[in-house]
Amino acid sequence: MKKILISLTIIAMVMSIGPVGAQGPQQPQRFRNEVSAGAGVLSNSDILNFATNVVISTITLTAYTSRNMHWTGTFHASYKNMISKHSAIGGTLAYCGNTADAYAGNTMKGRFHNNYYTMAAEYDLRYINKPIFNLYSTIGLGATIYHLSYKPLSGSDNDASATSGTMGYFDFQLSLLGFRVGNRFGAFGELGVGYKGILNGGIFMRF
Repeated sequence: MKKILISLTIIAMVMSIGPVGAQGPQQPQRFRNEVSAGAGVLSNSDILNFATNVVISTITLTAYTSRNMHWTGTFHASYKNMISKHSAIGGTLAYCGNTADAYAGNTMKGRFHNNYYTMAAEYDLRYINKPIFNLYSTIGLGATIYHLSYKPLSGSDNDASATSGTMGYFDFQLSLLGFRVGNRFGAFGELGVGYKGILNGGIFMRF
């Protein structure tokens, strides 16, 4: 992901310079609307995964433990509108999922499948808001709905049948430090905690 973000940043900087005419370089245009897409690691959903598996074990009424966990990472898409020179509001949709083997003792009994869906409203405070560079913080508040399922191995002696459940909780994002590089197109990166992850980054388009 680091190499991808570096490449996107370089491309965004080149694209943001704009054409040079006979009268010299043009000033970059400012835009009010922005859409973005990105990915992150170690989101709230990942951190709470252990508690999720405990809930599933309660649903199956069997003391299963999770092994060989696999995460998709967190993917998110956002829209922002600049309501003033230094403020933007909008919303975000995010998704992440994970799977794990369900064990009773040292015997594998089935598989856990968890899917997390987040919807949140966000506010950006852009300390530095230049046409091709932004430095900002973000706060987001919303909710996450997660679907939990357990599927036993076919043809094996299991203590629990296939089952599933849907639950939810309030969620948040606090990005203490974020940057955006580019004008109409560009790349971004953020450091914080919440439904997007401790580290997240991606690309954006303005119009």
